[in-house]
Amino acid sequence: MTEIVLRNVTKEFGAGDDRVIAVDDLTVTVQDQEFFSLLGPSGCGKTTTLRLIAGFERPSKGQVIIDGQTVNDIPPNRRQIGIVFQSYALFPHLTVFENCAFGLHARGLPEPEIQDKANEVLKLVHLSEMADRRPSQLSGGQQQRVAIARSLAIEPRIILFDEPLSNLDAKLRVEMRGELVRLQRRLGITALYVTHDQEEALAISDRVAVLDAGRLQQVGEPWELYEHPQTHFVADFLGRTNLIEATVVERQANSWLHVRTASGLELLAGAGRLDRTAGQTVWVTTKAEKIQIHPNDGGGVNLIPGTVTEVQYIGPKLDLSVQLDDGQILLTSNEPTLELRRLQRGDPVTIQIPPEMLYVI
Repeated sequence: MTEIVLRNVTKEFGAGDDRVIAVDDLTVTVQDQEFFSLLGPSGCGKTTTLRLIAGFERPSKGQVIIDGQTVNDIPPNRRQIGIVFQSYALFPHLTVFENCAFGLHARGLPEPEIQDKANEVLKLVHLSEMADRRPSQLSGGQQQRVAIARSLAIEPRIILFDEPLSNLDAKLRVEMRGELVRLQRRLGITALYVTHDQEEALAISDRVAVLDAGRLQQVGEPWELYEHPQTHFVADFLGRTNLIEATVVERQANSWLHVRTASGLELLAGAGRLDRTAGQTVWVTTKAEKIQIHPNDGGGVNLIPGTVTEVQYIGPKLDLSVQLDDGQILLTSNEPTLELRRLQRGDPVTIQIPPEMLYVI
């Protein structure tokens, strides 16, 4: 069993007025054979966290625990961890095979064993026929597969990915992330993946930890983070999100929460923190794809008149920005029906937010 535990880990750089807290009292567990992602914007502390696990940095406070053993003072080469970097970090003067065999030579393994292990991992990533090529003769996706093979050759108990797909084009990124997951499942290895790409993290992960300014905002399965954000930051960071500040009016008998916005808009919310009391200030949130568009007035609750300010056709979805009477802009994303495709900037519409899709945080 290979489990990673970060217990009250803090990492500081500098001192005095120049002190920067990159990771702030982080406690999180990566379970055995789990594909776990650290997600957040640039500078949130996710790569520093990866470096703490790898042993390239030492925590200022707290413990890094692997398989029940505190590894704060254990050097990287003794942690049995494989790492795949954003830049691939391949040796340009070595062949694909020699790159894969490099770590095995460094460990002093006998040549027949090196040959067997290097060939095995190249076969695993479907690059056996390119063993004699140099990195410069490979595509970006092929170079990344070599970097993965090199990390796997040493038979690590953990593999760390530091934004490994960010240098690839969009289509290849999607293909490669699928390959990564299939490979991790096949090998039964514990994986920790660092990315700022929310779609990527949601697509490949068993669980995701969202970081901001070095602090853990929320951890959970992808659907939990997307559908049930616990903080303003998580709600705003994941997906195309609408956030509205409001005051609680009352809790209704049907368990919906009646709220009123600063402009006097009356809404019913049916999900999230419905235990709020009258007079409390809350944020209500809904994703763009949860909002329904009615070119003509319809019936029901949470109907809001507005004016189309922007139209973006993106194939399977039609994204509209709708300005409300109070000036607030709400984002919507719907199937591009013929009726919706006729909408233009300046057209009046009525939007509807189903109460069960309006979430209180």
